[in-house]
Amino acid sequence: MGNQHNICTKYNKKILCHSQKHEVSQFYIACRNGDIETVKQILSIAPYEQINQLEPNGSTGLHAAVFYGHADIVRLLLQEYGCERHRLNSYGLTAYQEAKTQEIRRLFYRPSHINRFYDENNTFINAFEIVSLSTEIVADNYENSEKINKYIQRFVTQEEVDKEMISLSQSKKLLQTALGRYIIRKVLKHQDLNDDTLNKYITDKAFRIQTIRKVIDEQVTPTHLEYKKCSQLLSNYAQHENIDNLLKLYTLETPFYYQLRDNILPFFWPLVLKKDLKYRRFQGVSYRGITMSNDDLECYRLAWNNPGSIIETLTFSSTSLDRSVAENFAVSRSITSPTTIRVLMVFNFPDACEQALYLGKIPEYNLPCASEYEDEQEILIVPFTTFHVENIQTNSDEHRTTVITLKNIPLAKISFSVASKIFLQAKPQDHSYLLNKVGF
Repeated sequence: MGNQHNICTKYNKKILCHSQKHEVSQFYIACRNGDIETVKQILSIAPYEQINQLEPNGSTGLHAAVFYGHADIVRLLLQEYGCERHRLNSYGLTAYQEAKTQEIRRLFYRPSHINRFYDENNTFINAFEIVSLSTEIVADNYENSEKINKYIQRFVTQEEVDKEMISLSQSKKLLQTALGRYIIRKVLKHQDLNDDTLNKYITDKAFRIQTIRKVIDEQVTPTHLEYKKCSQLLSNYAQHENIDNLLKLYTLETPFYYQLRDNILPFFWPLVLKKDLKYRRFQGVSYRGITMSNDDLECYRLAWNNPGSIIETLTFSSTSLDRSVAENFAVSRSITSPTTIRVLMVFNFPDACEQALYLGKIPEYNLPCASEYEDEQEILIVPFTTFHVENIQTNSDEHRTTVITLKNIPLAKISFSVASKIFLQAKPQDHSYLLNKVGF
């Protein structure tokens, strides 16, 4: 990951060295001087790439407008034109880092009405799955047990739960090497479980890029403010294979993010095939707010009261290091139904987890912020991350927020040889089950 960032840094330096033969552009001068009419005129005719380019002095028009405090121009570039925010100037700073006032910094924030770290409309059944050791008799002791049971995938024995955890570990291990992917394809073909789309996701980078391009074209569409930026990030990823470009694409406020709730595959496969995401692995605590029904809460209580039960994520979840971000979303939402409650989800990662990615700046690995919004301190939790329910409590304050604490269950550390052996010895129904989990 650090090497990929160095490639992009060298590319920017090459652009800078080439442009030093010329004077700064009229666009840059207008941004620096606060000449908004000239800025508007140039924006109407200049290519997107030119507006975002590094100038001979190692800066961009956005940097200049921010540094000199021209809020109207910064607002125009960010909120009406979708200017790139991630460019580093010759001092290694983004435009956001150059801001001297809170007024300018706020222009870089995500719109306050956007629920990035808060889920509404009872999305539990689409986001999580409970794997429980409990029996039907235990579930029947709860109110609304019939509704609860539809959320539970039951494993009768601890051995079967352990098997589920091992299968996730060995699949990831094999998918991250060319030999492992070859073994997977051969075994699935031998067992008549071969899937053409799966093969393309595993082996064909061009197909993976084309699939993301299709989502951008069909869901974001060329009329969207951020369409050009989406296209540029995908182009950068195709050229440099720097996964940070896709992570930034995910954090943009576009329909691409919401589409992943229905179809995780376009974004899931580039991440799961990438080995060096370990540099962004997260250790610590993150938060997300949820509006939940009482039936949903009972499912968590069932898992909490039955040791060995696990919670597994089914989609991508954006969480924040800042507890107040999730809490503020939770308490600001009006609750009109007596069966709906406010919940703060607390995700505890005692050990560094490769399935929880810190999208902020990581100086020790020379990694820039991979989020479009530098202030959010986002932790991205990927599908099939597993947790135990560690605690459930309801606050006694006026908001009566319920706090559910989940503790991460790390994937087993296994060698390639062990992973290969497990996969080769698995039965066809085991492989079929895994394929169904990832949408095949």
